[in-house]
Amino acid sequence: MLKKISLLLLVLVAMTLTACDSKGTTEATIGYPQKYGIVDVVAGEETKTGVVLTLETDGFGGTVKVDVTIVGGKITDFDVLEHTESSGWGKAVIDNGTLAQALIDETDDLDSLDVHEYLDSEASATVTAEALLDIAKAALEHYADSYE
Repeated sequence: MLKKISLLLLVLVAMTLTACDSKGTTEATIGYPQKYGIVDVVAGEETKTGVVLTLETDGFGGTVKVDVTIVGGKITDFDVLEHTESSGWGKAVIDNGTLAQALIDETDDLDSLDVHEYLDSEASATVTAEALLDIAKAALEHYADSYE
C-alpha cells in the first residue's frame, strides 16, 4: 500500500511540474539543429527578454553566426556573433550595423526589404547581406513554428 501511495505522489509531482512550465515542454522537445532553407537554427532559449535563437548560414567568406532575439513575433535584437567575411566587403556591412537595424525595423515586411539599399556601391557584399536577411527570415519562421 505504501508503494502505491508513493507512486501516486510521484505522478502528481511530475504532473504539477509539467503544468507549471509556461510553454509546456516546447523548449525541451525542440531538437536542434533545425534547417530552414540554407539556414540552420542551432539553439533556442526563452529568456526574460524574449526568445533568443542562434542561427548559422554561409556568407561569402564562410559561416555567419547570429543571435536573434524575438518578442511577440518581432525581431528586437540582431547580434552577429561570428563571421569570416572579408574586411571592406561583408565585414563592413556587418560592422556598419545599418542592415541589422533594418532587419529589426522591417521585421513585419522582410520579404519587401531590399538589402541592396544597405550596401556600399563600391564594396557590394550582396552575399553577406542576403545571408543576414535569410537568417532573419528563418528566425521568424522558427519562432512561429516552435514558440508561438
